[in-house]
Amino acid sequence: MRSRILLKEVLDGFEQSDGIQCHALRTRSAGAQRFMSVHILEPDDWTVQKGHNLLEAIEHKISEQFAKIDIETHLEPLEDIASWQHDNLINS
Repeated sequence: MRSRILLKEVLDGFEQSDGIQCHALRTRSAGAQRFMSVHILEPDDWTVQKGHNLLEAIEHKISEQFAKIDIETHLEPLEDIASWQHDNLINS
């Protein structure tokens, strides 16, 4: 539970500073190994490079907090309604 709180704190920091939103955060662990996935919603006017740089920064910041974590990020356009329609994922 504490791990999920730390992850949310990292993501919240990026939301506030970069104008993005995050949802569909999923976490699990197997022994000492942790796994997470999250959808990052970026403004439509961002370039692919800018979105990629953001994902790299997010993954780096999370890796600093957790020694053994496998991170999967998924980039989506913020203004596209389809980005919010993931019936099989729990939004956070």
